[in-house]
Amino acid sequence: MALSVLHVVESLSPQAGSVAICLPGLIQALGQRNLTSRIITADANGPLSDGVEHCTFNLATAGRLAMEADVVHVHGWGTDLAYRMADLARSLGRPYIVSPQGALGIWVPERRGWRRRLPAWWRNRRTIPQAAAIACICEHEFQELHQRGRNDRLELLPYGLPFDDYESDGSATTGGVGEVNVDGRCLLLLAPLHPVEGHVPLLKAMAELGSEANDWSVVMAGPAEGRWRKVLEAAIRRKGGENRAIIVPADDVATQQAWLSRASILVAPSLHVRCPVSILQAIAAGVPVVASRYAAPSGLNAFISVCGTGRKQLREALREIVRLPEKQLSVQAAQARVAAKAMFDWSVLAADYVRLYKELAGGRS
Repeated sequence: MALSVLHVVESLSPQAGSVAICLPGLIQALGQRNLTSRIITADANGPLSDGVEHCTFNLATAGRLAMEADVVHVHGWGTDLAYRMADLARSLGRPYIVSPQGALGIWVPERRGWRRRLPAWWRNRRTIPQAAAIACICEHEFQELHQRGRNDRLELLPYGLPFDDYESDGSATTGGVGEVNVDGRCLLLLAPLHPVEGHVPLLKAMAELGSEANDWSVVMAGPAEGRWRKVLEAAIRRKGGENRAIIVPADDVATQQAWLSRASILVAPSLHVRCPVSILQAIAAGVPVVASRYAAPSGLNAFISVCGTGRKQLREALREIVRLPEKQLSVQAAQARVAAKAMFDWSVLAADYVRLYKELAGGRS
């Protein structure tokens, strides 16, 4: 009898930086290993793929899916859907895994008022200690949660990609990228427009590079959250950088791949642990990467440029990489791709998920 896993994710919309980009590859790899997947989301975006049951949340459906699942895996934390599904799994006695993707870290509660912290604290106190496991996406998150004693079982369980899907043969569509005028070489930030992603430190660091950044443009591709697009656009106008700092959407994987084909470097200056899907996309596409220590996937520090989160550290990392000749950048990117594929391709990584799911389900297969 096949093991059944219920995946809980806020949305299947493959926006830049979203774990929804990673999940199709995971679901496919699990199916090849005789594990059945179902999906429950807060919205109706999708479906994920043919043959995979995908439902939007309502209590009756959620209860049925949780009862029929051997394991419930909550991808992301801090949303009403995540809280309710963890509560439901707990009340039904189903083992549940939480992949918080940084949402249990120090940065998040410190930036909220007490009216938001208190309900989150109460819900975390009730559901996080009783989770069958907390799945950490990188060593930094693992160490932080270990020090804070969030749960007795922490697993290092990163997300992956099907790397071969990003190997370009030169025939990829432009996804609207060709309609956007980008002068010179392109530094790409592929993430939601939100302070935690590090847009402001990046823009300041590039300004401080002076003449060394003269032939570079910064493209910030991703969904706008709240008022942050207006804030960024106003800051760019004040500095007279409208022609050198460009904000564009990246609502689907085809558009993201098109921007990666245009980029000389991808930068991920996150100020907090985030799902590193954009970094993996860039590496899979052969694009060199500069990433903060919070964003960098574990095990790749020798193959990408990793820096601190401060503006000065980011500036110096950028200075070093923009000085490199194209040939050296290409060699570096090729080496990173080989190393990352051996660790983060779903053909390799899915085995860790299968092991954990089977163990938590009591060895049933």
